[in-house]
Amino acid sequence: MPDANAQPSSPDEAAPQEKTRLLHKTRKTVRFIAAVDTWKRRADDVKYRASFPLLRAAFRKQKRDATLRLSYDDYSDEQLSYAASLHARTILLLSPLLLWVLITLSKGLGALFRFGEVTTWLLYSVPLVIFIACKLFVSVQSRRNINNELLQRNNGAAKP
Repeated sequence: MPDANAQPSSPDEAAPQEKTRLLHKTRKTVRFIAAVDTWKRRADDVKYRASFPLLRAAFRKQKRDATLRLSYDDYSDEQLSYAASLHARTILLLSPLLLWVLITLSKGLGALFRFGEVTTWLLYSVPLVIFIACKLFVSVQSRRNINNELLQRNNGAAKP
């Protein structure tokens, strides 16, 4: 069995070993200077954070809570129908407004990409899109829940 520490018998055999050893040392030095391993660890961290674990957990909780049935027993049919009509008005008002804000957002993004400037279109449209979309989402969900409750009450009253 050949000894790992044994000297090569000829100078031709020694050159490839020294070259690979030198390349290995150089590679380690370059990797250290370029911080390749550190960047890989940071990339793994960013990849984990980019998967939005807290946001996904919040969505899971919201989806689980959305299946819970709200109690509308304290409200009369008139109050529920009035609330449903108010949500319908909110939806009718905010839908065209959302379209208008989306158009201004596209104008602002176009100006940003074309000229590299942040315009007032972009500054006011981003928060408005978020606010209006959330408000529409809540109104649609509320109206759907109220209408389902009214249907259940009407079906329950018609059965006996």
